[in-house]
Formats: sequence, structure tokens, C-alpha cells
Amino acid sequence: MRYTLKSLTVNGSFNKIFTRKKLDGSLTIVKDTDFPPGQATELVKRDFLERIGPEESDIVIGIVIPTKGNRPYFLGKAKSLIVRQTVKPKYIRIVNDETSFSGVDIAFRYHLGFKELFKKGCNVVICWEDDDWYADNYIETLIEKWKKADRPDIYGIGQSIYYHIVTRQYAAFVHRKRASMMATLVTRSVLRSEFDYECPYLDIELWKSNQGKTFVPGKPICVGIKHGFTKVGGGGHQKKWDRYTIMDPDSNKLKNMVGQDVSFYKLMAIRDNYEITKLSSGSKAPIVSVITRVHGDKRPEGFKKNQEAISKMKGDFEQIFIKDKKGMGLYYANSSFQLALSHISGKWVYLLDDDDYFVGYDIFNEIKDIQADVIFVKAWIGIRGGGIYPQDNVWCKSPIRGSIGGGCFFVSKEIYFKFIHHFAHERMGDFEFISRVFDSGAKCVWLDRIIVKTHNVSRGRIE
Repeated sequence: MRYTLKSLTVNGSFNKIFTRKKLDGSLTIVKDTDFPPGQATELVKRDFLERIGPEESDIVIGIVIPTKGNRPYFLGKAKSLIVRQTVKPKYIRIVNDETSFSGVDIAFRYHLGFKELFKKGCNVVICWEDDDWYADNYIETLIEKWKKADRPDIYGIGQSIYYHIVTRQYAAFVHRKRASMMATLVTRSVLRSEFDYECPYLDIELWKSNQGKTFVPGKPICVGIKHGFTKVGGGGHQKKWDRYTIMDPDSNKLKNMVGQDVSFYKLMAIRDNYEITKLSSGSKAPIVSVITRVHGDKRPEGFKKNQEAISKMKGDFEQIFIKDKKGMGLYYANSSFQLALSHISGKWVYLLDDDDYFVGYDIFNEIKDIQADVIFVKAWIGIRGGGIYPQDNVWCKSPIRGSIGGGCFFVSKEIYFKFIHHFAHERMGDFEFISRVFDSGAKCVWLDRIIVKTHNVSRGRIE
């Protein structure tokens, strides 16, 4: 994102001071990267900076994601990581087409994606693996480095980090003359290459037949996530791969690399503990996706009331159930909202736990035409004798810890994809999530009505 200065001077990173105008009289334009993380957003709120949008570019970016469609949770996360990018692609091609190949078909899928995206007018195509992690500035960094390297035919990161989320061990190694496919950018020139559809190592073949360059970032911006789920290629998915030399028993090293996204990968390591189902009203484009965590069979009466109320709701909606079959605790419960990413079809997303129930039966129709990022509503929550949330001290204001609940807002699908990983905290994940949404400058609408009730804040306990 780019900004102009609304004040005479603004302090940036590394003791830099930006003045409102340059010596030639033109306005100074700054970027997010000129400031510590989050400071630019804060300066906008304080009226020191004004957003003017991303820098225009002659580069048309495409992303190709080869997938068999058999890893929906990972694919949902991949879409979330793309939504969060500081530089967005113009085209995304998810190559989940049926093929005649009985074995490895990744070369075919990449080739098909390359041909289609370059035909649409892309200058570059970035390879994106559905189960790997990418930093929010991945595309921006890759494009900027590629331009500074004189735009070679093929470009990428000359270092690979492979992390096995089940065994919690990883390997990091440098190969400066090529990049792994997960960290490669290609230009139209690769279409001149011969694609061996039987070859499982397309990266090696493409880097042999094209003139390329690599770079190694100061901190990881791409991590190859290994797991062994479904049919996968490469030795890294093996639990006892001999190249794994670094142990990470508490996942702290992974957290240092991927930040809050560590919650998703810890969750995927125990994915069989969860069951995802969906109740749909029949519409392909529902107004609302209601996401309900079901804590096993702990709260049958609450869930019965939840379903009685949902049956009275008016308007198109779907309800997505995330059932915790073993009772994994609050951290995993708050992380599990990320499992719904691949199932959401609605314009709006609403979080309704299994012991909460609607009392505003027409709310879906009321909000269907509202243009905003967040719609705040009110909920009656049975805590400390019961009361209305958000409390009066935060209504139409920034959220405060303990003064707002997960049933107090609808968020757009894009906002959910962009921020839901911040819900993954042991306590008050609702506040951690919505406060970051609010602080991002999201457009908010406030509807002063109670739409939902819960009689007890159970935090996963039995009724």
C-alpha cells in the first residue's frame, strides 16, 4: 500500500524522517515497508497519512496452483494466504482438472496453468503449492527482486525450508543455481521448454532449460509444509527423511518462521480429530455462512436450541459445523475456524457456537445489501449475571478486551480469509481477531439490535 503525508513530517523506520513535499515540490509517497509493521495503519488512523493505493505496474501477475482437489483444508489456507498478499495477482488458476494420469501429474498441471495464464496476458506466473506457507509480502518481494535482477526467464528463492508438521522437524538447504517449484516465478519463455508429464521434479528440468537467477531472503518468506497426507511426492513427506536434522518439539521455530499461521499447521497435524459438515439452504451464493463449533456431545440442550432457532431464520444461508470429536481444548477450538476456509460460500460470515441461538430471525435479509467489511450487532451473553455486548463503552468505538464477543459481528468473506488466523489464542480469540480487523481500517457499520443470545459462557465445558 502507498500513502501521501498529511502532516509536515512523519517518522519511519531506521530513524528516517519523511517530509510532506520533495525538493521539486512533488508530494512524498511512502509505502508500508518504510515503517515498522502496523505503524502505517496507525498513522492513517491518526490522520498523518492518506492511502492512495498500490503502485501501478505494467506487470500482469498470475498464480498457478496445481492440486488434485483432495486437500481442501490446505487449499482453503492457500486462498487465505493469497488474499493477504500486499501485491495481488490479476489471475489465479487452480488446476484441479480431472486427468488421465494414474500417478504423478504435477508437470501436466503446471504446464496447463502456464499456458492458460500467459494466454490471458500475464507477464509472469508465480508457482504456488496448495499446502505450503507464503509470507504476506511474498509476491511483492519476489516481483521486486525479479525486476532488480533484470527480469530473467525464471527466478526464485535459492534456499528451501521443508518442515514436517507431524514429526515437528525440518531441513534448510541452499541451492543457489535453482529454486524449488514452490518458490519459482516463470515468464512466457518457459513455454519453449519440453514438459515431461511423467517427471515428478519439474523444477529441476525447467531450471536446466531456462536462464535463471535466484536470491536468498534475510528471513523466510516461503516454507515447504510436509505432512504425508494423501498421495504426495518428494522425500520430505516421509517421517524419517534423512535430511531432517533440526527438531522443533514445541513448534517455536515454526512460529518464528510463519507467525500466527503456526496455529493452522498445528491443527492440521491432528486434523482427524475434527469433522466438517455443512447445512445449506440450497443457494450457491448464500447471504451468510454461519460457522458453528460443536464441542463433541457436551451441550445437547444448547445445540437443540441452536438448531430450533436456525430453522426460523429467513433468507439464504448455510451453516458449517466444525465438530471437535476428542475435546482438544480452547487453543485448538479457536484455531479450528480456519478449517472452514474451504467451505465458505456466503457474502458474510458469522460465528455462532453450538450453545448460542438467534433471536433476530430476519437479520440475514437486513444485511444482504450492506456494503462494508464488518457489521457490528449486539448479543445478550450470560456472564456475570448477563448483559448486552458490545458494552456501551465500546459501541461505535475500537473493541476492548472483555467487552465484545464472537457473536457481535458479521465480517465479509474477504475479511474472514484475511484475519481469521488471529482468532487462534487460548483466551479471547474473538477480541484478538476483531481488534486486528478494526485496526486495519476496515469499513464498519453498527446495527443497534440484539440478534443472538447465550445463557452461559461455557468455554467448552459440559452443560
